[in-house]
Amino acid sequence: MKIRYAKNLKTGSIETQSKGTEGNQADLDVMRSNMIGDGSNGLTPNDVEVGWMEKSEVAKLQEKFDEKVYSEKSYDFKRGREYAPIPEQLDYIYHNGIEKWKADMVLPVKEKYPKGAN
Repeated sequence: MKIRYAKNLKTGSIETQSKGTEGNQADLDVMRSNMIGDGSNGLTPNDVEVGWMEKSEVAKLQEKFDEKVYSEKSYDFKRGREYAPIPEQLDYIYHNGIEKWKADMVLPVKEKYPKGAN
């Protein structure tokens, strides 16, 4: 499934919208205009790439941007990616208890990415 996107060429950030008609330039112009806004962000039309792309490809671009931004920012992003999904953690707690969950699923990640470390 293709969706329309606007990419800020200065920062790499992505905005998407699933509605619209592929090939309709007016839909893309709206995306560009939305990203530029009132111009106070310093963007010009040349700073914004717009188009249609497969949803999975846009997701890859967004993930790449997120990794770039967050890898430079904080330990919590790195830690967050190491933790098991919440439903899996809740199931573990139910079957094993809070203390075992802390020891097996929380502390190893906290030790790998201590507070304040990048």
